[in-house]
Parts: sequence; structure tokens; C-alpha cells
Amino acid sequence: MRYIVLGSGSKGNCSLIEYKKDHFICIDVGFCYKTFLATLNKYSIELDNIDYYFITHNHTDHIKMLCKVPNSKIYSYKKTISDYSYNILHKGVNDFIDFKVNVIRTSHDAPFSIGFIFNIDKKEIVYITDSGKIKNHYFKQLINKDYYILESNYDLDMLYNSSRPIFLKQRIDSDKGHLSNIQAIDYLNNFIGNNTKQIFFAHISQECNDPQILNNLCKNSLNCYGNVKLEILKQDDGRIFEL
Repeated sequence: MRYIVLGSGSKGNCSLIEYKKDHFICIDVGFCYKTFLATLNKYSIELDNIDYYFITHNHTDHIKMLCKVPNSKIYSYKKTISDYSYNILHKGVNDFIDFKVNVIRTSHDAPFSIGFIFNIDKKEIVYITDSGKIKNHYFKQLINKDYYILESNYDLDMLYNSSRPIFLKQRIDSDKGHLSNIQAIDYLNNFIGNNTKQIFFAHISQECNDPQILNNLCKNSLNCYGNVKLEILKQDDGRIFEL
């Protein structure tokens, strides 16, 4: 199984999970179609081999090229995306032929935003971005998973020292905004367990975060530091990971 990052950040989010040989789940489609096709070609992935497009919410950096996707392949929660017909995922466990996906609600200023817990070939993968907090009643479902793809959007000092208007700073640093580095690490310390193999920090702000600051925080505060692989995903840093 492979996890393929096409991009992660405010300029566009898109990644793939290979759920069986040469067949893929695509999570979000926040790039223009030309860039998307070029990136697939770079990794020798056939467009027709993407069987599912799972959409977290309706912000542009997650659905920019959704109009190019066949409606029959789009999956999301109820009322998440207007102006599209698509397959409805329900909250809780959704069964597919080759995998299961547990849909959880995230806390973001978009209608019915969601995250995922995939169960593929006995491996569990958490995918949560664009959430100002993670609700306590989901904690039990998120404990001791194999892989975590979790937003770590901003460093608090960098955010408030940035040139962004105060209303935007407050929106980001709210329960309906994004997770800070400190919040992400605090949540992971509640979730990680003996099964945890790798953590991916996603949706890193280019203006209000610094990978070195995040890495230093992990070194000082993340309980599993040194025992679990850590990856900090960048906006244009496309990579393939074997899971």
C-alpha cells in the first residue's frame, strides 16, 4: 500500500491512497486539472485507476478541479458540496468491497466538513485536516492507529506576528479554524499507541509555520519522538510513501 502526496497546504490539497495494486482513493482535488494530470503522469498513475474521490469539505483548496471528476466517483457527507450530485457517506463506518472508511465530523467553517479513518488490508489510516479542534467523543475511535495524517497548520507566534488581518488570525486560531503545532502534538500524545508506525504532519502554512519549529516541538513534546517515523508535508513537495 502506498500513500502519495500531490500537495498539502492552503494553495491546494490532494493525495492518493493505493488501496489495492494500481487502484487508488483520491482525497480532495485542490489543484487545477492540468497540474493534477501532470502529477499523475509523473508518478505513472493512470487517471482511470482512481476509483474514488473522497472530499473533506467545499473550500477551493480542496475542490478546485471537482468539476472534472465523474459524479459517480465522488463521495462525501451530506450537504458538504453544493451544485454536485455525489455518493453520500454516512457518519460512522462505510463498507466498500476492498476497504472500510469511518467518517467523522471535523470542526471547520465549512458545511459538514469531515475526516476519515480508513481500514485497508488490516491497516488503519487517520486523515484529519482543516479542523480547529477534534471533539472528545472521537478520541476512542482515534487511539492506536497505524498511520496518522494530521493537520499542523500554524505556529501561534508566527501567526500573530504575520501581516494577515486580525480577523483572519482569529478565524484560523479558533475552534472552527485550523490546528496549531501545539494542538496537533497534544492530540497525537492522546492517540498514538503500540501500533503507530508513522505520522504525517499536513496542511502546513507557508507563511505562518516553519518545519524546523514543528520538528523541535516534536522533539521536546511528542511522546513517540525517535520511535515513530515523522514526515512534515510541504505544499509542493510531492512524494510517495510505502505504508
